[in-house]
Amino acid sequence: MNNLPATSAYRQKMEEITDKEDSVELSFFTCPAMQQTTWRRANNTRRHLTTRYAMHGFHFTLCDARCWEPSEQCRCRLCGEPAGRYHLMNCPNNSQSLTQLTAQ
Repeated sequence: MNNLPATSAYRQKMEEITDKEDSVELSFFTCPAMQQTTWRRANNTRRHLTTRYAMHGFHFTLCDARCWEPSEQCRCRLCGEPAGRYHLMNCPNNSQSLTQLTAQ
């Protein structure tokens, strides 16, 4: 390590980075894009499904209000439970794959 003094610009940038990291939902780290690496392989025809699920969870496909951003009022149209961003993979009444749900 070096012994250089931290400048105000450096401290400000580090605070910015920390704020961004803190704003990421913890459930994001459990989605398939963060848990698996197969989607990164060349010519993967389903890569877009994995990365889009990581970004928005296809919330709008299950939300009874058909909204894009999850809120406390959102309920799953399949099971009636609260529908958070990544509810799709944990819904007890979902029997469809990402491919099937996104084709609707």
